[in-house]
Amino acid sequence: MNQLKIIEILHRHPLLFKILLSAFLPLKIDRRFKYNKHLTLASINLYTDTLDSNKSSVWQSILFPTEIFHSMNISPFVIEMTSSILAKMNLSNRLISLMECAGLTRELCSFHKCAAGAVRSGLIPVPEMIVTSSEVCDSIRKIGEFYSKISGTSHFYLDVPFTKTEESLLYVKEQLSELIKWLEVNSGKKFSEEKFSESIKYSNSLRKNMMEVMELRREYPGIMGYKPVFGLFNFSLFYGSSEGVRISEILLRELKEKARSWRPSKDLVKILWLHFTPFYKEEFTEVLEKNGRVSVVFEEMNNIYWKEVSEENPLESMAERIFLSPFCGSVQNRLEKILSLCDFYDVAGVIHFSHLSCRKCNGGLRVIKDVLKEKNILFLDLSGDCIDSRNYSEGQLKTRLEAFLELFE
Repeated sequence: MNQLKIIEILHRHPLLFKILLSAFLPLKIDRRFKYNKHLTLASINLYTDTLDSNKSSVWQSILFPTEIFHSMNISPFVIEMTSSILAKMNLSNRLISLMECAGLTRELCSFHKCAAGAVRSGLIPVPEMIVTSSEVCDSIRKIGEFYSKISGTSHFYLDVPFTKTEESLLYVKEQLSELIKWLEVNSGKKFSEEKFSESIKYSNSLRKNMMEVMELRREYPGIMGYKPVFGLFNFSLFYGSSEGVRISEILLRELKEKARSWRPSKDLVKILWLHFTPFYKEEFTEVLEKNGRVSVVFEEMNNIYWKEVSEENPLESMAERIFLSPFCGSVQNRLEKILSLCDFYDVAGVIHFSHLSCRKCNGGLRVIKDVLKEKNILFLDLSGDCIDSRNYSEGQLKTRLEAFLELFE
């Protein structure tokens, strides 16, 4: 029995899949911090919930507000995270090829093609509900329409205007209100103002904890290791849940305990990492660990860029958060947040991993590079693909990263 068939069978038996993932996946993660195991197990629970026909679940596009889902006891999972799991299982290339043979071009986002291939091949059960948004990219809408067309999956699309105005803010707020009604119809669950209010409080508590994590990483650069840390991004699934608050408190305690003895080098060169790294492998970043003098001190995708959600007017507050996304609207929005992080962490260099099939991230790269150059911040652009290993050259990435680090000697 080949690997694909085994994975397909496991996806059809969520409880067994959860047990096996919970037993073996934590063994492959960074175990220097206990929070990582808790966060991984919680993410596994959400992922396998989306495979269980007896539970209400929704697939969502990246950065979508999850508070509404958690308040209605609907398990959310991010489409792009599904693809990252499949990439770690070395299945992504076959699934992407399947969709390319079906007519999708190589230029379309590999995150979305991988997830679509998993559904089309029968590897993953058809999602019960799917919610997409134009906040980050436009192609995700087509994936939602694809699921709806081939399987009748209920699809809700949140249309986010390019610029924020009073009218566009109200427009998004009204759509979020419509989303709640849509969820009630398609899940059979009733929305509760009381539970939603509780979810907002959890969200604000998690935000507060992650803001403190940001502060600790600034005060003690390199405290989480010299390589980029992307496990923190999984917290995006838990805004609005008590589980997210619990795990973030574990992280905070660990960082505060480690900070007591952490003494970073006085001449430490601090780096900001933009976007992600390949999910199938990232051995080339070991160069940072071996170097020991240059450290990634923060990652763009872990930035908390929004204010607390208002308990008096939560939907408008969530609409404002959507417009604050660095990937919403003009590249100027992303650039401002990058510059803010550069100042906050006092970085000397910036590394951008250019996911080749992401037009949104790569389209404004020249603007970002030129502005950073004006501020005497060294910039490295590494090209590859986060999901499709056919566009991965470890030797080349390693060589370019080593050459970049030599600039700081």
